[in-house]
Amino acid sequence: MHEIDIIEQAVLASLAGYTARTVERALFVDHRIHVVHQMQQAMLTTLPHIHDLEGAALYRSAAEAELVGSNWYDLYPLPTAADGDRTTATLAATVGDVTGHGMRATVLMGQTCSMLRQAGLDHPGQRPRTRHRP
Repeated sequence: MHEIDIIEQAVLASLAGYTARTVERALFVDHRIHVVHQMQQAMLTTLPHIHDLEGAALYRSAAEAELVGSNWYDLYPLPTAADGDRTTATLAATVGDVTGHGMRATVLMGQTCSMLRQAGLDHPGQRPRTRHRP
């Protein structure tokens, strides 16, 4: 039977410590990848079913190494607006691309996408415009 001496014990303890840190890091990275994928999926909406209109969307990251591209698309009907004697149905489409700018850009794009949709719903019949400062 082989007895482990003090040097072998130190080597084995070091290896166990390195292994434990490696496993912890791998679990941390795996969790972050999962969160990033969830964020990307949350930004890509399900297209609505609209009479007499067929819609399709496909998201592909610009680079295979990119886990989240900070990109989005959105398609949604706006409330109908009266235009004289007729009622106009309007469909809004927005697309954004800020690929390669990390997690912060992803969060900002999610907020921007939500704000654009809400602005369209809150102000039916009005066109987007830029506020000019005097």
